[in-house]
Amino acid sequence: MEKHHLFLSLLAAGFLVACASNEDATSSALVNKEAEITEKEEIGKESAEKETAPMEFSLTEKEKESYENFSKNMDPAYLKGLTPISIAKLFVYADLMKDYDVHYALYTTRPDHILWTKEEDDQIPEIDRGTKESILQTYNGIQDGEFMIENDIHGWIKYDYEDGSRGFSMVKDQSGIWKVSFMPIQ
Repeated sequence: MEKHHLFLSLLAAGFLVACASNEDATSSALVNKEAEITEKEEIGKESAEKETAPMEFSLTEKEKESYENFSKNMDPAYLKGLTPISIAKLFVYADLMKDYDVHYALYTTRPDHILWTKEEDDQIPEIDRGTKESILQTYNGIQDGEFMIENDIHGWIKYDYEDGSRGFSMVKDQSGIWKVSFMPIQ
């Protein structure tokens, strides 16, 4: 009987030791797993922050002044002296501000280049106009672009975009002012 008690005592002690070391291993594994999850969450946060980080977009003082004056009565005289890139920036800014009258007025007025009327433009649903984030993503980098002249009335802004470059088409109006081509990015 003593042997039986001794055997049971040793068995119980062995079981307790095994449980304790298994608990330490389990605890250690849980700590490691929590650290791994935390690390993945941090990487995920950083990635999400990069994806949703606001792109920098701003107007110069001259561009702001031109925008404010132009938006009062859409007089193209307020656009004289602005570079094609500045006019493109006004176009993007009007889109961001949901100022669709100014946005449309910045399109070319050359009759052979007009693709839709102001009335048709007014019928475009808000949901199809894009979010602030999508607008910023689409035009991210345009302010640092380079204007390329194709001929007397056509040009485009070449700018870096994600994995390559993109073009933003412009048309010079009869008055000599560069305006935005309908569907400028294709």
